[in-house]
Amino acid sequence: MATINLFGASGHAKVVMDIIKAQGDEVGCLYDDNTNYDELRCKPVFKAADSTVEGPLIISIGSCKIHQQIAGRYAHLKFATAIHPENGSVILRRRGLSGITSSGAVSLAVEKKGFDIRIMERVVEGRDVSDSIIDTATFELDFMGREHYFINYRSAMTSSSSPMVASLTLHNRPGIKVTKNLQ
Repeated sequence: MATINLFGASGHAKVVMDIIKAQGDEVGCLYDDNTNYDELRCKPVFKAADSTVEGPLIISIGSCKIHQQIAGRYAHLKFATAIHPENGSVILRRRGLSGITSSGAVSLAVEKKGFDIRIMERVVEGRDVSDSIIDTATFELDFMGREHYFINYRSAMTSSSSPMVASLTLHNRPGIKVTKNLQ
């Protein structure tokens, strides 16, 4: 059993807490920059500015812009992954995005046929170049069970990059962590 800390203590955190508990792990400390949160599900929320944030950590905040800021602030920590053991939800983290600002967006078009999954990344770079740069996007694939999947991931071409592809076989099970580079 691992203890996993969360940064973010509102609605998104409740879902992540449920997944952590369902996979047999324990929710450790809750941290947040928002001073309006004192407690979530009977667990105290520590103010990040007044605390030493420790990993393993999951950033349990839905806003990509805020998620990115926190990921950069705590890049030195170990980050954790949570997969629900019953529904097989997978957290997909896309790193190395380029040319995207916080006024832009990254989305996925996902096509599932049996155990074959095709993912097409769609990117909107953003209009305001003075916005903060985003290089990571996080998605939850909540339709996967405990099976073997054949995944093909294609990134969209932006004005500053070429299309890239990654293909892999994923044996989805609790605690699995897979890293695959786009080529």
